[in-house]
Amino acid sequence: MLTGSTLTSAPEDHFDELLLQRTPMLPTPMSRVIAEAMGTNPSEPVADYVLRGRLIALISEGKIAAEGNPNTMESCLIYRASL
Repeated sequence: MLTGSTLTSAPEDHFDELLLQRTPMLPTPMSRVIAEAMGTNPSEPVADYVLRGRLIALISEGKIAAEGNPNTMESCLIYRASL
């Protein structure tokens, strides 16, 4: 994360809200959610594997549900979990 001219580490959950906002209630390809998150946040570039890791964490926490293997984002559908 770039603050002024200083590079600092972002908190682990920095992109969680962005990902949750982009995850719909209906099953959607994980890759689509990642692409939308990357496209709507050009001021904070982030690699897709970082966002995939955070989505996997959100799945583990029960905030997002998955159909398929989240480690294989091409074949995994995700959606907002009902709490």
